[in-house]
Amino acid sequence: MSRILLLLFFTEGIAQAQWFAGGTAGIATVTGDGRTIIDSTRTEIALYKPSNGPAFQLFAGRHLNDYFSIQATYGWNRNPVTFTGTNAIDTFEQERRSTQNSFGFDGMIYGRPRSSTWRPYVAGGAGLIHLNSRAQTLLISKGRPTLPPDSFSATKPYWRTAVGIDLKLRPKWHFRYTFWETVSSNPLSAQLRPQGKALFLNFINNFGFVREF
Repeated sequence: MSRILLLLFFTEGIAQAQWFAGGTAGIATVTGDGRTIIDSTRTEIALYKPSNGPAFQLFAGRHLNDYFSIQATYGWNRNPVTFTGTNAIDTFEQERRSTQNSFGFDGMIYGRPRSSTWRPYVAGGAGLIHLNSRAQTLLISKGRPTLPPDSFSATKPYWRTAVGIDLKLRPKWHFRYTFWETVSSNPLSAQLRPQGKALFLNFINNFGFVREF
């Protein structure tokens, strides 16, 4: 019986399948990190403080049935970051610009059928995120501090979850709001001296449109 129900589910999904594509834009917030080491031989403090920045996402996928969809995504966001470090003798503060590009795949579970005017959903997926950071302005430099490289980059696997809603505007067109949370290892913390230990979290609020085909 379970095999028959599973077969019926996928058969219905194939019959109702529909392609979609779209784009969203909004604000990205990334988490900061810092570390302090104080003992009998040394005092070292390092941290980075990020600011909010712009973000956008392009996506294309397929509604397999009324309640389950899959999509491929490309995302971009840019955030100003301030690095600070001191060892009680040498001190610096540096403004940087960090840009992230991500590629991934998501599964989406909707709470209402496609005929509904509004359809809330939850999503989860995985992919790769590429971060590139470039130095902008050296605000403070005292002594002979060890600065991060003028430019560094890293590519990391990520896991992300999302909640959102699609609102039908007209046939084939929908307004979409999505709140994403992306988790990966931290390429910015790796440049702190001493190195930080926190995970790298991105929180993105995006608004945009979906077109069905």
